[in-house]
Amino acid sequence: DILWNENFMNLELKVPPLILLVFSMILIYSIRYFAIFYSFEVIYAKEVFIFFCLIGLMIMFLGEFQFKKESTTVNPLDPSQASKLVQSGIYQWTRNPMYLGMFLILVGFGYYCAFYLGFVVCIMFVLYMNRFQIQIEEKALQKIFHQDYGDYCFKVRRWI
Repeated sequence: DILWNENFMNLELKVPPLILLVFSMILIYSIRYFAIFYSFEVIYAKEVFIFFCLIGLMIMFLGEFQFKKESTTVNPLDPSQASKLVQSGIYQWTRNPMYLGMFLILVGFGYYCAFYLGFVVCIMFVLYMNRFQIQIEEKALQKIFHQDYGDYCFKVRRWI
């Protein structure tokens, strides 16, 4: 049990979020063929997917733009390299716009695939990101920025 826990902890900051997004999309696309009875009728599937993709990409771009504008790292695998606590732009409304954007793309893809279990994969994406990416980032940022980061967390929600 302890060995399994230690191996499970090795997932912290190990899987790049974009890889996780692509893996989740492949998972949704693949398992829908094995669980056809979990599909549903959709209207405007392509349009809804494009809409969610555009919104998700815009949110991700705004997050990355703000990081670059503030001259701090965008690398999600090493949050200890953050040189500045970004609280302006889109970061006034969400602490994780890049992950929020990925989630929206994944939701749009789940709808496009017309697959109920696709939304379960979306929830699993959020749970994984919270546990193995965001919590670790938050610990690193708390260590670097101390009370300023705590105040920021009090004012701005993790996702939306």
